[in-house]
Amino acid sequence: MEAQAAHPSQHYVTVSAGEPNADGTFPAPVITFECRDPEAKCHTYPACDCDHWTEGHAEKYGEGHQLEHHDRCWLEDWFDVDAASYTGRDATDEFDHGFPRGVNRSGPITVEWAHDYPEWNFVQEASDV
Repeated sequence: MEAQAAHPSQHYVTVSAGEPNADGTFPAPVITFECRDPEAKCHTYPACDCDHWTEGHAEKYGEGHQLEHHDRCWLEDWFDVDAASYTGRDATDEFDHGFPRGVNRSGPITVEWAHDYPEWNFVQEASDV
């Protein structure tokens, strides 16, 4: 999959910590991803069901593998299944997504491709909510 740099105002994440359990611990956070530019490059990717792609994908695999514009950003599915990994200073290995318990945060993000999955972090102006 080609890494497509995320413009900070384009990709946005809201993390909800939820309410503490009776024992005072917080449940797993709920992470909501939003792409705010439906015309951005992140909405253009091959129409095939391949797990990944690189430059020249259509030329290598032929018909059905051409780049097409989609309604969904390619990152949405990764966030939907908690497979995009948070890399901030407070990241934890408790969850696959890496976000710690008990923190509400919202803001634009940056994204990098890490061989098999996207890694993300808030840009500096992210706010705890």
